[in-house]
Amino acid sequence: MDIKWKYKIELRNNNVFEKIENELKEKVPEELKVFIRDANAGIPDKDRIIIQGEERVLGAILSFNEIDEDVDMFNDAFQYLEKTDILPFAIDPSGNYFCYALKDGKIMFWNHELDDLIKTEYTLNSFLEALY
Repeated sequence: MDIKWKYKIELRNNNVFEKIENELKEKVPEELKVFIRDANAGIPDKDRIIIQGEERVLGAILSFNEIDEDVDMFNDAFQYLEKTDILPFAIDPSGNYFCYALKDGKIMFWNHELDDLIKTEYTLNSFLEALY
């Protein structure tokens, strides 16, 4: 994948994943941990993707830090979603979330206006490769 991440912020606490795992009683997959460490709060230069025939925009990766100013935060998204088997990792410009399904590693898209969770066939890697 040839994506350049603008404005990314260093992940200051690698124990954030331990905290999430303790709360969920589930492991955060290593591929997601590596991705967040590389792209935390970043904005991709390739930001479009097709989900169920509709073009979506990946606005930014959520920040997994405890506190960052002027960026969308994982903790806020996680509290808002109230789902324990998916992890939000990115947001679109309309406030919808791209999520990682812990059970099967598939990417899901949550439309907040409809409270609709759309499962895709994308894995994290195929999702990132599909961005244009």
